[in-house]
Amino acid sequence: MGFVKRFSFFFIGILFGCLILYVSLKGREEPLSFNYFPNSRVKSHLINSDILISKEALCKMNCMNLDTTLLDHYILDGNIDFQKSEIRGHDVKTYYLFNEINKKRVHYFKFRINGDRVELLDLFLTSLPPNIDKHSLKNCENCP
Repeated sequence: MGFVKRFSFFFIGILFGCLILYVSLKGREEPLSFNYFPNSRVKSHLINSDILISKEALCKMNCMNLDTTLLDHYILDGNIDFQKSEIRGHDVKTYYLFNEINKKRVHYFKFRINGDRVELLDLFLTSLPPNIDKHSLKNCENCP
């Protein structure tokens, strides 16, 4: 078989494969997302789940003038702090998501994932470097 004939079979195969790929991806309702890294996987799970907000977290969000409808944006812009999170050896996983504000202060969101249930437990504001202790949790005196 000559080179031209082999090249034409190869080229026809490439065109046929591209056509199949185009038709199969064109019909998708949502774009493809590749969440290979743990940070992306957790944030994707948080965004795609219905989040229950505790009374304490809701009180602190109102105190800090944070909008609950923008919670997805806070999650997308933030990063998961895996050193503070309680994930290994726990059935109920607790994740700390943080957002830096002007490189001076940090919003921490504390999420608990129990199976399919996702709950925003608490949020607090700390200064850099972040120290999570009992004293930095008390940002709003009126909240429990």
